[in-house]
Amino acid sequence: MHILGIIILYAPDNKNVLNNISKFINNIDHLIVWQNSECEDIENLLNEYSHKLSFMGDKTNKGIAYPLNIAAEIIKKNTLYTHLLTMDQDSKWQNFELFAHTVALRNDSSIYSPNINNEHTVYKEDFIKVQDCITSGAMFSKEALAGIKKFNEIYSVDCVDYDFSFKAIDSGIDIYKIRDSHMLQMYGVPKKSKFFGIRSNVYSAERSYFIVRNHILLWKDYTHHLSFGFKLNILKHYIFVRIIKIIIMEDNKIKKIISILKGLFDGITNNRSKKYI
Repeated sequence: MHILGIIILYAPDNKNVLNNISKFINNIDHLIVWQNSECEDIENLLNEYSHKLSFMGDKTNKGIAYPLNIAAEIIKKNTLYTHLLTMDQDSKWQNFELFAHTVALRNDSSIYSPNINNEHTVYKEDFIKVQDCITSGAMFSKEALAGIKKFNEIYSVDCVDYDFSFKAIDSGIDIYKIRDSHMLQMYGVPKKSKFFGIRSNVYSAERSYFIVRNHILLWKDYTHHLSFGFKLNILKHYIFVRIIKIIIMEDNKIKKIISILKGLFDGITNNRSKKYI
């Protein structure tokens, strides 16, 4: 197995990125460091791994789907690489070597994901078949990439993972989480309210718009894949509960609430023209 990795950076904490990359770089063949923003001094900081790195991106925000498609095209055209590893800057592997070794032993066209934030502690099976996985930490074979065809650049960031997961399932490609392979992942900016101990993952007004719009578009595009509970959670957590949390504990309240309502309206009216840039 020969792995091409890609990590997508946006306004990163460079030392954190270096620490996260160090957890997996020695067990892959090459890593694309994609810059979606200015990443001051990142090349110097990663100098010890320079023989394994390619720096790409024009330092403007292209989302995640676009750079993932660039990496996928490299995989398809280069006979050396057999797998693509996709990473976020805030993902920290705990035992990537085991993950890569396990995927290599399976040697099939499935998509594999680690046990993120130790969420699958109750399972006895080594491989847990799931309906979807997040982008970060996912390992795709060439066959899996062919099955999903492309990462969805209309979604750009939010719901890109659901989109490729559902396309994979529709193409007969299985998705597995490996129970004993662990990765830590941070979502948004965690914040705790002074009142009632309420916790929230804080996002900007712009990101809040796309989270809502894309989940409503996902509902339209893949309604046969979404359970009633999933649809209810879209309305509950991304709209109603989020608005309450914004009122209680976040800044830019009016701007964020308007963005959520705009996202809901554009999702319902099927407005796909806006991109996360």
